[in-house]
Amino acid sequence: MKRRDPQIRLKELPAFAREGVSAYLDAWDRYLESPSAVPPPKQIQVPVPGIPDLYLLGYRTGALAWRSDYRNPLTGKWTCVVLGRFGATTMSAAIAAHLQLQADVTEGRSPRSRQMKFDAAVEQVFTAAIARGKRSLRDDVSRYRNHLKGRLGDLSLGQLNRGVLERIARDLRVSLTPATADRCVALLRAICRDLVDLNLLTTNPASSLRIANVVRARTTLASPDQLARLGAAMAAMPPSQTIDFVQFLMVTGLRSGEARRAKFSDVDEARGVLSLPVTKSGVPQSIPLSPEAMRIVDRRKAYRHSSDFLFPSRDGLRPMSHPHRAFQALQKHAGISGLSLHDLRRGFATAGIQAQGVSVLDVSRLLRHSRTSVTETHYLIADNDRLRQAANQASRTIYAGLGLDGARNGSPELHISSPQSQPSTRPGNGGDLREIFDELPREAA
Repeated sequence: MKRRDPQIRLKELPAFAREGVSAYLDAWDRYLESPSAVPPPKQIQVPVPGIPDLYLLGYRTGALAWRSDYRNPLTGKWTCVVLGRFGATTMSAAIAAHLQLQADVTEGRSPRSRQMKFDAAVEQVFTAAIARGKRSLRDDVSRYRNHLKGRLGDLSLGQLNRGVLERIARDLRVSLTPATADRCVALLRAICRDLVDLNLLTTNPASSLRIANVVRARTTLASPDQLARLGAAMAAMPPSQTIDFVQFLMVTGLRSGEARRAKFSDVDEARGVLSLPVTKSGVPQSIPLSPEAMRIVDRRKAYRHSSDFLFPSRDGLRPMSHPHRAFQALQKHAGISGLSLHDLRRGFATAGIQAQGVSVLDVSRLLRHSRTSVTETHYLIADNDRLRQAANQASRTIYAGLGLDGARNGSPELHISSPQSQPSTRPGNGGDLREIFDELPREAA
């Protein structure tokens, strides 16, 4: 059996490859005419002079192609990529593509990243997040699997562009609640940013996506009546870890997870400070403990012999589980409903801003927020009584500035301090103020 005719003539080959490819094809001719025990190799590679790791490949069928070898910067393994068929891709174009590929490798970027599936790339992002110790990774993974994977997982990184991601963002905002869609868009932007940091993308295609910054509708706050009912219910019940935990959240403003992970060894009783080695931001922090919080710590010392956690599990080896159901049962016993444990943190913030001389910045630092805008938007709630009090105070201040400090027969009374303060009565200057007020139309009695 004869081999197929070559797709190109030997005289068209570059001079450096002509002799080697010709000898290789002749070897296959002889083997096909009289097969021997050892056939020739399936392909031959001829290095391009002066260009390391660039080869011209010759196949037994006579086909030729350009190949570039490189060490993958992500895996450390040697691999290759075919740059094009000989004839369709000129030697100069193959050299240019090879040099660009080597530049990508030098910068730590994998040449095959454009073919990588988005789902596989996200795995590398989450692996890097685990190494960084990101605290919100569980929420990110859940949000990606539920809302993003089905829309993006099968796409390759080379298919990601601004138009595709903007279309997906619009779909998210149609199918999800505004707050959830905002979080998914933010996660998508963060993933693409991390892909750039991992050298899997050269630019961030999600940089143009905008977040609507939707304020969540849930901004509940325990009313004075609800607090009174809750306090009466806790006083009537026997002491329990749930009651201590709820009260500890109320007087510290801690997040539920931070309070559950709190340990006796983290409490500095001399300074009245609780250290938080594990926080939402990933940065160790500390908060001051009020006398009320220290009394709760003293009550919890009865359980210290079995665990170092302030609020331990039954075996004492772990923190207590999330007491969501226990808190709902406590509300039911108190005859109230609708509160969450995070609402207690919001109540702590609102009570703090009402204290004399306390600013929003002080409350923001107590809650350990990165920006005061987060505190103002999501945690400080003004009830109707406070709004009316603020309106009355503002009105009194404005009236005092105008010199209107009372009312006579339903109309404000104007006090002019001295004749010098009266306006001129020259023509064209408006006349006396009292004359002007007398000329104003009045409502019918």
